[in-house]
Amino acid sequence: MTVREVSTASGGRAVTGVGNNRVLEFTGITAQRAGEATVTVAYLSTEERSCRLRTGRGAWQQIRFPASGAWDRVATVTLTVRLEVGQNTIEAGNTTGRWCPDLDRITVAPR
Repeated sequence: MTVREVSTASGGRAVTGVGNNRVLEFTGITAQRAGEATVTVAYLSTEERSCRLRTGRGAWQQIRFPASGAWDRVATVTLTVRLEVGQNTIEAGNTTGRWCPDLDRITVAPR
């Protein structure tokens, strides 16, 4: 995985090379109480891709990411995850031969 410069991404950067047995971890996600949360994933891709996401030791969810239109155009998808009270980690990745879109950021909001 590498970080690439993308002027339209948050902070001017996005992570590329996620998937194909490489997992990106988003750490330090704190929940005041256990329960469902809404996660919005910002990404970039010229083609439709899919990527698996999970929180903690939960089950992987296969998420479809429609083409954003260009490698410098940011789009978002939203999903629901379960968080445990305290610190949580969200992982994104795929198995061999499958690449995720380039990832910009995630936002997490309690439901």
